[in-house]
Amino acid sequence: MNADERREKITRLVNRNGEVSFAEIKAVLPDVSDMTVRRDLEFLGQSNKIVRVFGGAKSVDYLVGVSEAGYAKRSIEQAEGKAQIARKAVQLLKEDTAVFLGSGTTTAQFAKLFPNGKYFVTTTGLNCAIDLSALPDVSLMMLGGSVNKNSFCVNGTIADKMIADMHFNIAFLGVGGYLPGKGFTTSVIEDYILRQTIVKNSDTTAILMDSTKFGRTGVSTFTFAAPEMIRYVISDDALPFKAREEFESHGITVL
Repeated sequence: MNADERREKITRLVNRNGEVSFAEIKAVLPDVSDMTVRRDLEFLGQSNKIVRVFGGAKSVDYLVGVSEAGYAKRSIEQAEGKAQIARKAVQLLKEDTAVFLGSGTTTAQFAKLFPNGKYFVTTTGLNCAIDLSALPDVSLMMLGGSVNKNSFCVNGTIADKMIADMHFNIAFLGVGGYLPGKGFTTSVIEDYILRQTIVKNSDTTAILMDSTKFGRTGVSTFTFAAPEMIRYVISDDALPFKAREEFESHGITVL
């Protein structure tokens, strides 16, 4: 059985049952090593064929029917663009540095590609923390606070207090949108306050945003960072030329 056949078998099993454990997957692939199955699950998760969860996998259709539906739908929107962004973001990492990783579906893709190494990572993303916890050489801190079940992250006053005295060499943040000439936005007031502090306490801030976020007004209630405060915008290959011009006019490097 080759890799394509194994992955198709796993996908059919997950879609048929909605949710399966790692042991259940191994039961239908008894002659395949644990490491190979984990690699297949990682590949299928990055390809958005399934949704990886702690201890197994869930089908996208199953997630659409439960409380994670909104997050699952956002995960598969602009999926290839988010994968491009994640691959570019990895290039900015340097070992022996303090890294902040924000929440969101794009940063979650980045967490899946995060290399094992000597990094001190702080995150608000629950899914990010699960993926990063599998990397033995990465030191990981999860901020405390209220859980936002729509975005699978923590925020609120506890997180604000924890972050106030911290410093990061580089922060990677997702966004709700970008308003030309004004800045990067979010619709959640708790995230707005927290992100302001993160940008202030970071030597370098990189914004991870797919091309659909440029000029997006529907989720643009709070501007947490002016363009001049951001060093990098990491986007997909469909980013409009006018967006690139806008960012570069403010001294932002576009990847």
